[in-house]
Amino acid sequence: METERKDYHMSGPEERRRAVELYFTTPMTTAQVVRHLGHPTRQCLERWLAADPGMLAIW
Repeated sequence: METERKDYHMSGPEERRRAVELYFTTPMTTAQVVRHLGHPTRQCLERWLAADPGMLAIW
């Protein structure tokens, strides 16, 4: 997975997938993922994570 920051804006589903995947595949916190990508808000990312089936195994 590519973790290098890019200065472009992706469309909705791709943006969401990349943010969620980055969170699950790195030791980054939600705040660090948001800072790294420049989007979404921390609260939005946390909602995406809560809706992701992969989070059920963690919680």
